[in-house]
Amino acid sequence: MHSLVAIDQLSSPIERDTVVPLPILQRIEEHMQTTHLFDEKKMELFPGIDAQIFPGKQIMVMRVSLEQGAIATAHDHSHEQISIVLQGEMEFTIGEEQKTLKTGDAVVIPSDVTHSAKAIVKCELIEVFSPVREDLVKRYSNV
Repeated sequence: MHSLVAIDQLSSPIERDTVVPLPILQRIEEHMQTTHLFDEKKMELFPGIDAQIFPGKQIMVMRVSLEQGAIATAHDHSHEQISIVLQGEMEFTIGEEQKTLKTGDAVVIPSDVTHSAKAIVKCELIEVFSPVREDLVKRYSNV
């Protein structure tokens, strides 16, 4: 037997193992999630690189601030990623390709491709991941 839980008592996003009665799930599907991303807590990704995240069910957005000279070391993940430079100048390496991106430029990073980045000057990015980076959501919940 499952007890009913009020919508405002549920954490968002709902953990996969949580059993919630169907009428509540339907109401949650219709619920609009909002945040002021710039007011979210910050999490260090790499030295000199902080992130603020906002996950949905299938997609996640992340605001990233980089100090001049900060480096996101080479890494890969199974998530497709889009990075948009809001301010500054960054050197991206994706696979064997290297390119400098400036304010307003965007890049798609395919799944499972090794990539890195270096801030030439202080930068701000918006990054989008699909599906949600559960590893980062878990780290973020512990900040």
